[in-house]
Amino acid sequence: MSDFSEKIESCYALPFGVFGFICWALSLLSNFFILFGNLPLFSPWLWCRPAYQSQNLSFAFIAFVMTIGPTIYTCIRCREEWVLIVSAVGQLSPWAFKMINDATASKSENSFDRDNFYTTCGVFLSVLLSSTGWVGLVALIIKLEHTQYEVTSAIFFVFAPFIFVICIPFVKGDSRIAFRCMIGYVAATTHLIGTHYILGKVSGDFTGLRSAGFASAVIFFVGKRLLFLDMSCSNC
Repeated sequence: MSDFSEKIESCYALPFGVFGFICWALSLLSNFFILFGNLPLFSPWLWCRPAYQSQNLSFAFIAFVMTIGPTIYTCIRCREEWVLIVSAVGQLSPWAFKMINDATASKSENSFDRDNFYTTCGVFLSVLLSSTGWVGLVALIIKLEHTQYEVTSAIFFVFAPFIFVICIPFVKGDSRIAFRCMIGYVAATTHLIGTHYILGKVSGDFTGLRSAGFASAVIFFVGKRLLFLDMSCSNC
């Protein structure tokens, strides 16, 4: 198992540990502001707009490159450890679901063609990437059974959001769509909490700041923040 620990330190080039949790929490907060405040969290100059508008495609593409690039890089570096590859791909699930939330918040007041594109791609990729992430978490838990890094049953609290998914059809009121999207987002991405914790524990680097791929992880982190940045005034 020491070999697995060394592989995490030497090849995993995405956020994990405390750094990974901060990355996830900021994405969660940013999506919350989009759905309930119509505010792109990292674009305060757009907060005065009466209605939220989805991110223009040029910035979305830049953010895509800065997130998918480090993910591919990690998969190549960790090609001998499929569990780490699956876990890395699962880190893209917040990016995918953000497209759904972006389009949902924008469609209420606008009619951009890109919103239909975001919805279609977002739904497909969210299902695919979220499923991959959950598979990665379960695989990590199984891999560590009967080892010094075996996780306690407390790790299963990350599966709790699925209980709230059952409530989605019963959510009513003016904000029902936003609530449904937020519940879906949490259920689709909470696997990252478990993954970040396990990788930090096994590697011995709970901060996630000492890995050999830290520079790549920073690029990924910045790319995730760019998902909520838009410099355009017209946002066309």
